[in-house]
Order: sequence, then C-alpha cells, then structure tokens
Amino acid sequence: SEIARACVEKKTSELSGIRTAMRNDLLDCYNKHNKQLEKVKNERAIIYNEASKFRVDAQRMIEGCMTSGDRLDCLKAGIAELAKKGRDLLRKFDGIVRYEAEARIKFTRLMIECDKKAIDEAQRQAAKIIDEIKKCCKISENKK
Repeated sequence: SEIARACVEKKTSELSGIRTAMRNDLLDCYNKHNKQLEKVKNERAIIYNEASKFRVDAQRMIEGCMTSGDRLDCLKAGIAELAKKGRDLLRKFDGIVRYEAEARIKFTRLMIECDKKAIDEAQRQAAKIIDEIKKCCKISENKK
C-alpha cells in the first residue's frame, strides 16, 4: 500500500542517519581518549631529547678531560656525574615505558567501551525504527 511504502521510505532514511550518528559518536569518543595517549608520546619524546643531550654531554666531558692537565681526576669526576645522570635517565625511560604500556591498555579498553556504547545505541535506535515500520505496515493492512 501507498501508506506503508511512504512509511518505509521515511524510516529507511532514518536508518541511514543512525550510521552517520554512530560514526560521529565513535570519532568523538576515540579523539577524546586519544589525547591521553598523545600526552604519553610527547613525554616519551622529551625523554628521548634528554638522552640525546646526555650523549652530547658525555662526548664533551671526555673531550674536555682529554685536554685537561689531570685527565684521570677529570674523567673520574665526569664519569661519576654521567653515571648519576644515566641512572636518572634510565629510571625515566623505565617509567615512561610502563606508563605508556598502561596508557595503551587503558586506551584499548576505552575504545572497546566506545564501540560497545555506539553499537548498543545504534541497535536500540534501529529496533525502534523497525518497530515503527511494523506498525505502519499493520496500519496499512488494517485499512485494506
């Protein structure tokens, strides 16, 4: 019947809207949670820059000690200082690796929650539209 056909066409476009809304909701959710992961990556980049500076400082210390009057004392003092900085840097690397692993696990868990929430909402909306289509068809049949 014409009434049922018009109802189905209208509801079909609403079903397409569910897909668009779901995609937008997923993107918003992913982007919101991705910010934390980006923060971790930025912190890791800072530590890598510190490591590069550490290497340059070590080279300068060795070069400076080689031209020093008392090379051995200079190297002992320089190496002790480098060892302390190296331990600190290693501790930071260890910390960021753990933190990044935890952040990735949390991010994955949150992505699964985003997916589940979006799918549940899309299914709820689709079921509602399908019920409305069924009602239209029943009304159309009753008018015959």
